[in-house]
Amino acid sequence: MNKIVIDKNIPFEGKNISNGWPLEEMEVGDSFLLENSDINSVSPAVSRLNKRYDPKGFKPKSVIGGIRIWRVK
Repeated sequence: MNKIVIDKNIPFEGKNISNGWPLEEMEVGDSFLLENSDINSVSPAVSRLNKRYDPKGFKPKSVIGGIRIWRVK
């Protein structure tokens, strides 16, 4: 049987909860556009974000060209 080698300092490249979105810099009323996205793929992530960043409050909406996400509180 081969011995399993443990690697260190290899960055994880999977999805993270914010997907690189600029949430920390956003103020109430700010928004950003996720081009060519659909609401069904974005809504679960926004729901998780609202639990994590409460009480910031993020809302997605379908717009021409993709999904826009607002910070509403």
